[in-house]
Amino acid sequence: MKIFLVRHGESLGNIDSSAYAEYGDADIPLTLWGEEQAKEAGKAIAKMAGEMPELQGRKFNIVHSTYQRAVETKNAI
Repeated sequence: MKIFLVRHGESLGNIDSSAYAEYGDADIPLTLWGEEQAKEAGKAIAKMAGEMPELQGRKFNIVHSTYQRAVETKNAI
């Protein structure tokens, strides 16, 4: 079994702490840069997995938080 750990991309809360009051912690979205970071993480994971014969052709399970920024990260990956 292989496990890839990924933190969410940059969120609005990372660049503006007032976002926590405006959205609430669970509903803070990714920034555009955070979405790009997540896409790049997905590409990196796909490349690593492609280089591991034991993972070729296998499906992946993605476990994530229900927080908006985590869901958006998962979707971009």
